[in-house]
Amino acid sequence: MYNFQLHHPTKVIFSLGSLEKTGIESTMFGKRALVVTSGNATRNMGILAKLMGVLKKSKISVISPDPFQGEPSITYINSAVDQAKDQKPDFVIGLGGGSAIDAAKAISACLANTRNITHLLSHPDSVQRTLPIVAIPTTIGSGSEVSRGTVITDTASKIKRGLYNYFLI
Repeated sequence: MYNFQLHHPTKVIFSLGSLEKTGIESTMFGKRALVVTSGNATRNMGILAKLMGVLKKSKISVISPDPFQGEPSITYINSAVDQAKDQKPDFVIGLGGGSAIDAAKAISACLANTRNITHLLSHPDSVQRTLPIVAIPTTIGSGSEVSRGTVITDTASKIKRGLYNYFLI
């Protein structure tokens, strides 16, 4: 047997109907949520509408930048931050696969630290906090909902850049 310790401050709710708990679970973070999605799958499957109804029932207002296609890019993250900053969200929800959750984590870090994503990617220690992050994975495999990292595509240099920080969980 191997000895080990695990400190993992992420609360994971795994159950049938867990989406319905999102409103109640999120009220501790505030009353304004920024909801980040990728593509149209969550919209087409009715998951986004269901989430919006759950949040409305808990009296949480929603800010929603346009969804992005594929993987989150530096351009998308900075655009979403610009769209959201004047509305002052209390927390960020990533709904979808690992890309949507990665985008939510990056946006949360940018909003909380008043820096753009390019700066944070180059200076990861400048992330001193994030807005609370609620991750709602709709796929399996990425693990973004329980990791301290996020991957953002730098389309100018055609590379993926990682941001790893204690606060990104």
